[in-house]
Amino acid sequence: MSRLMGGLLMLGLLGACRTTQEGAPREEAPREASLSVRSGASLEQAPVCGAELPACAEGKSCIAFTLEGERQARCLDATTACSELLSCSDGASCVLMESYPLQLRCSSP
Repeated sequence: MSRLMGGLLMLGLLGACRTTQEGAPREEAPREASLSVRSGASLEQAPVCGAELPACAEGKSCIAFTLEGERQARCLDATTACSELLSCSDGASCVLMESYPLQLRCSSP
C-alpha cells in the first residue's frame, strides 16, 4: 500500500512540473534566434578586438557577438555589420546595442 501511495505521489509531482499554478500547460521558452554570416561574406579579414587589444582602424568599431555558440569581438563597420555581413535566423532583426564593445544581437520578430 505504501508503494502505491508513493507512486501516486511521484506521479502528482511529475505532473505538477508540466503545468503552471493555474493548471494550464507550461509553454516552452521561445527558441532564441541565432546569428550567421551572410552568404558570400567572411569574418576572416576582420581583426579580433577588445579592451586589452589594439584599437580598431578608423571607420571600424569593436563589435561583440555570438556566432555558432562562440562569443567573439571583431573590428567591423557598424553601419554595415547587420546589412551586409551578419544576419539573424527565424525572421529576427539584427540590432546593434551601445556599449563597449558594441553588442550585436538578434531581436525577436
